[in-house]
Amino acid sequence: MRNSCAIASVKWQPPPLEVVKPNFDATFKPVSGEVTFGVVVHNSYGEVMEVSFRNFGHVLSSFATKASVTIHAIKLVGDLGIMKAIFEGDCLSVIKKLKANVRDLFDICALIWDAKSKVSNLLACSFPFVLRVGNQAAHLLASIGFDADRFWVDDSPSSLDSILVAERRNFEPPWGLLSFRKLGDSGLIDFLVPFSS
Repeated sequence: MRNSCAIASVKWQPPPLEVVKPNFDATFKPVSGEVTFGVVVHNSYGEVMEVSFRNFGHVLSSFATKASVTIHAIKLVGDLGIMKAIFEGDCLSVIKKLKANVRDLFDICALIWDAKSKVSNLLACSFPFVLRVGNQAAHLLASIGFDADRFWVDDSPSSLDSILVAERRNFEPPWGLLSFRKLGDSGLIDFLVPFSS
């Protein structure tokens, strides 16, 4: 997975088995310089493992904002003790800088090298670019604007429910799912059961 090419994904897809996928985004308010981060970490079954919203204070540019949220996503994965991750974001310029082997002199150089240093502790990682339509949950989370930092473990804010349900309904796991229905107390219930191909 290391050093994979930036490919624009159109819809959200789960990561391979034993890999997590943090989707991340940030909003930047140029007048105040205030920044908010949103990170949604999924496992290979499409389940939410962790959601993080953070008010970051002040950042000098939208470019620095996107680099800073990348570092936040990397720290979250490290805190979970996970060693394989696909960090998916919709800022192509930051994704390209994370993949480049050359140090540049842009204003976010230190942030990019901080991110690269943090992922060097992982066994495998990649930074694919995804279009905003494939990053909707993280984008909405960053845009909501809670009054304080918030974290959810194995849960998410109700404002993300419809997006997360749509993601799980539409994904095509690389390892396969068997789908069946069972009659429950409240009617027919759809089940997705993973299998290895």
